[in-house]
Amino acid sequence: MDERRDVTIAQGANTITQTLRGTWPALLAGIPALLTLAALTFSLFPWLEPSAPPAVRSVTITELALGERNTHLGDGKIANSVFFDVEIVGYDADDIAVDWVVYDARTRERLRERPDATRWGVIDIGTRSDRVVGEIHVPPPADHNGCVFVRVLLQAYLETAGTPASASSGTSLFLDVADTAPFDPHDAANPVCPDIMPSAPVTT
Repeated sequence: MDERRDVTIAQGANTITQTLRGTWPALLAGIPALLTLAALTFSLFPWLEPSAPPAVRSVTITELALGERNTHLGDGKIANSVFFDVEIVGYDADDIAVDWVVYDARTRERLRERPDATRWGVIDIGTRSDRVVGEIHVPPPADHNGCVFVRVLLQAYLETAGTPASASSGTSLFLDVADTAPFDPHDAANPVCPDIMPSAPVTT
């Protein structure tokens, strides 16, 4: 009985193998036809074609750091340099306005002598991918002693109005926001400032 069962199983396996060998060329020959049929179907009924994944779009301040101290700007003016690095990927909408604001590092309030954001400039979006490195000159405040930090704001820019896109609606829609580490704008050797780290950005 066992020998007959083994013979039957072996015969069945051989039959399956022969069947697959016989149908395999036919299956391979039918693949181009199936691909052609799928392409024709999507051409006649485009809504049936699976949608492509959305393109990655990002505008990010990848680097923001204090640079040279007491930079001479001419006419007896000096400033602290802040360097920023913006990476733009897949963004082809409005140009990007770069603004900056100085905050008291302890109270996290804007300095009274410079309460409004200062426009550094506008990044002209010419391609979907770009990298921009800029330098901001931050004058030492005349009426403030102690640590400060600089917040850099990226907003969509309306060329026709010449103002941030959010100005007309009264809201603040930022592409990205980043803060420098605290520093003393007057005394580079102040050991207290590096210990006052700003937390997440507050309402601007």
